[in-house]
Amino acid sequence: MMVVMKKSDLEDERVFSVVCPDCGSRLWIDSETKTVLRKEKPSRRPGLSLDSLMEKEKRKKETLPGKMDAAWELKEKKKAEAEEAFLRLLQERGEEE
Repeated sequence: MMVVMKKSDLEDERVFSVVCPDCGSRLWIDSETKTVLRKEKPSRRPGLSLDSLMEKEKRKKETLPGKMDAAWELKEKKKAEAEEAFLRLLQERGEEE
């Protein structure tokens, strides 16, 4: 339940304000009744419009195939290096016996 506040309520010593760490809203709380007297939403941060977020996701989506190809090539390179090391080790063991 929200209570309508008067300006004098804000100056009252029993009323204090906190900022929500999750949403950034400022809450004015009456310490005596332990109720929220007022809630003020934060102003929107610049650059967080739906269009800018959609554009950012589109750019990420466009770079994904290149990243997948690079990861695949790296995996194949490491696999080839591991096979070479294994064959070298087998040859060394064969020569020792």
